[in-house]
Amino acid sequence: MPRTRLRILAGPTFYDLSEIEPNSGEGFPISTDAFEGRLAVYIKGFPGGDVVTGTALTTTPSEETEGEDEGEEEKEEGKGVPYFDRKERDAKSWSIQFQGRFLQSHTADDILVGAAFDYPLSLPWGFSAVTGFMQFIDRTLVVDTTSAKPSALSPLITAMPFFSCSPYSAPPSPSAQTSQPNSTHQGLPAFPASDLIADDFKSLRYADEDGETVEVAPGMESRRKVFRDAAKRKLVKFGPEDLITADYVHGHLTLAPTTIAVHAVGLTFNMMQHWDGRPVRFICCERLKPQEPRSTGQREGDGMPWGRVFWCVALERVSEDSDSEGPTDSESEGEEAFKSGEESDS
Repeated sequence: MPRTRLRILAGPTFYDLSEIEPNSGEGFPISTDAFEGRLAVYIKGFPGGDVVTGTALTTTPSEETEGEDEGEEEKEEGKGVPYFDRKERDAKSWSIQFQGRFLQSHTADDILVGAAFDYPLSLPWGFSAVTGFMQFIDRTLVVDTTSAKPSALSPLITAMPFFSCSPYSAPPSPSAQTSQPNSTHQGLPAFPASDLIADDFKSLRYADEDGETVEVAPGMESRRKVFRDAAKRKLVKFGPEDLITADYVHGHLTLAPTTIAVHAVGLTFNMMQHWDGRPVRFICCERLKPQEPRSTGQREGDGMPWGRVFWCVALERVSEDSDSEGPTDSESEGEEAFKSGEESDS
């Protein structure tokens, strides 16, 4: 049996994906007429996961306890430490981070994030316990595991464990852009940041500037409690004036070079036994409005049950001698699934 490896891809649409290096400390640029920003992926156990590179996350003196021996002085002075060595993330195995701007105005109810597939799923018996648990902790999560194009999507503002919204500021001159380390986008700060992403909602903007506002305490639980109400999500507006930075990292899913497992209510499902290697995609997308035609995913006629994709990160299993140059497996397989999906829907 051929040896396989896990490959990570990213891109601006469901199918337009390129292989990226996780744990690199570098942001992968996304630039379309709908979204401008960068993505970063961290996976525990992947090469580079225990090495500090580029602008990898660092520890600040305030986060260290007093009384450590002299061997810890480098950390106390802010030297880089790997993402998963941070005490706030040591129980996690993966992270998808993004920073960027939505270039048209949307309400917080319009932008979704989660897992999406262009092929039917084969799930183990009892998996409904997992989806039920996930919907219990996130009341805004909508799960469809039985259709030809399954998904599990919830509003960005409730899905992200760590979410920050700050005003976007363009640099005063073209030279300011080139002076930013690890930045290819005008006005965006270095990414990934030197500190862990934390909730910050002081700069939320509202669809009606003179209307109702929303009080949000820091923390995912408080944020989910407030924004489980769609009416409150519709009060908040995201657009080109807002710089969103978020960390999508959950403990109920384990991602590793040789393992994908889901955990819930004391159960663990080894998904490697049910996965044929086709791409598992995490997307940020628009909510599909009832009156709108199904999404094209940036391809005409693919009939996706979600709106336009802003960015996508995918995992797929490939042969170890697979060439990373040229079209990805996900692109070629996506074409076939796309065509067969059209035929079955017609």
